[in-house]
Amino acid sequence: MAATQEIRVEDADRSEKKRVLVVDDDHDFALAVSLYLKQEGLDVVTAGDGVSAVEAAETMSPDAIVLDIRLPQLDGLAFCNFLRRGIADRETPVIVVSGHSSADWKSDMLDAGANAYMTKPCNFSRLHSLVMRHMGASD
Repeated sequence: MAATQEIRVEDADRSEKKRVLVVDDDHDFALAVSLYLKQEGLDVVTAGDGVSAVEAAETMSPDAIVLDIRLPQLDGLAFCNFLRRGIADRETPVIVVSGHSSADWKSDMLDAGANAYMTKPCNFSRLHSLVMRHMGASD
């Protein structure tokens, strides 16, 4: 007699959720973004530094990444460059959310392959809309 496998509803729902990696060394900001995006139905993982972000991006294959620029160990610019050149899924949308508002920072990040750039403090609803748009999903 073959064993039956029980499928829990929460597991089925989880597999269909879009996954977002939030990378920010400001724990409070990462938590606030994470809670908002989870409330909007997304599956969220956070990383507090660039090295952890690389590991998370490689293992979880996120559908989008919300990225700060100033990070310990590997900054956002280096992470974005590495993502676009070194990780198998080079098409993952990257939305930069940073306290740097200068045109040079924005230009550098977009040149490195970021898809969008927002400054802090950011509007979480607008961030969610950007994430959804760049993942090709509707709000």
